[in-house]
Amino acid sequence: MKKVLMIAYIFPPMGGGGAIRTVKFAKYLPLFGWKPIVLTVMQGEAEYLDWDFYQEIRDRVSVYKTRTIDLPLIYNQIRSNITENQQTRILGGRIDAVLDIFKSFVNRWCLIPDSRIGWLPFAVLKGLRVIEKRSIDCIYSTGGPWTDHLIGFFLKTYTGKPWVSDFRDFWTQDPNLRSMPTVRQRIEKYMERKVIECADRVISVNKAIGDYFLQTYHVDEKKLVTISNGYDQEDLANLSKGKENKSLFHIVYTGSVNAHRTPVYLLRALRQAINHYPDLKQKIRVSFIGTADEISLKEVEMLELGENVMFLGCRSHKEAISYLFKANMLLLLSYTGEYAEVNANVHLTGKIFEYLATGIPIFALAKRQSAIAKIVQQTRSGVVIEPENVKQIENALYDCYLKWHKGYLSIDPDWSLIRTFDRKELTRKLAATMDGLL
Repeated sequence: MKKVLMIAYIFPPMGGGGAIRTVKFAKYLPLFGWKPIVLTVMQGEAEYLDWDFYQEIRDRVSVYKTRTIDLPLIYNQIRSNITENQQTRILGGRIDAVLDIFKSFVNRWCLIPDSRIGWLPFAVLKGLRVIEKRSIDCIYSTGGPWTDHLIGFFLKTYTGKPWVSDFRDFWTQDPNLRSMPTVRQRIEKYMERKVIECADRVISVNKAIGDYFLQTYHVDEKKLVTISNGYDQEDLANLSKGKENKSLFHIVYTGSVNAHRTPVYLLRALRQAINHYPDLKQKIRVSFIGTADEISLKEVEMLELGENVMFLGCRSHKEAISYLFKANMLLLLSYTGEYAEVNANVHLTGKIFEYLATGIPIFALAKRQSAIAKIVQQTRSGVVIEPENVKQIENALYDCYLKWHKGYLSIDPDWSLIRTFDRKELTRKLAATMDGLL
């Protein structure tokens, strides 16, 4: 069996969306003649730990872990170890301000391309040993973090092995980079160029990212491959829609919410709907599974929606999927504000494919011409509403509630299109891409 070294900082037991794509590739690659050997970090900073996810692939892959120099973690430890009395004695009580300045300097000028750069020397040394010891046939790196691709670049340069770089998102087109110094932006642009030029194949989750590379770096079009995110039928196989609560219209969202992907407009629309139709207060609930920002939590409190909106925190991937089947509708939030300008036409959050596979109607807050809107409409899987238009959201919300109440909230999905996003079939495409390099 051919062997691929998969470079992935984010890997179980680390949870979150960044781990899912790599895990599913690793899970199904053996079906297509490839043994996955993973290079990851011993103890990296993680949004949360998902041990169920780890159990899913524990016996299917070989995993090599290395140490790292985690500068953000070191900073947090230093700060937490300084007592209140010490703060008063050090620098006349200005230690917090000094540490903040230091952190800002390090983030802007040292952590390039990202805060995982401290893993690079350890990963490269370990990777070289693994490539020789395990007779690796191909190298695969996934980003972000973009440090993963730099590790792939050095391993490719030193060994000459075929290298596939996988972009789960834009790198230098990320709006966050615009706030960084111009010099740093140029450095990262140079890094991205070297990765694109050196990799034997460049995979992206959507065609727009590949088109950007083609137009910007003028690479051979044959080098670019699109492999979308998807769903794993095995995750859904043992789940089915639970016994419906006839008295409660339940909307579920899985994933994190933050300033760029915010539920604030939905919450305001829900408040208005309840004001206009008071009986709705006892008949609707919105559950959020994942991390929530302070703005969203305060909005719920301010709007007095505590009885209707539940933030249930992070759950394992398996448990999060089980919540989908407790819903009458699935909420999908797209980017708003500056992020929408850059990402709306290209970004497809990974959760959308799991939503599609359930056959449960989707309530999508997305721009009409966005990638999210197009796939919901093409698969006939739900309704799409402008994400910042509170009145439209209110009307659509109440309309869906009425349809549910009357018993005809249903969809007729295009299953032939949805099945093209099966993780097993997507992995087949990755295997074929690597086969073509040998």
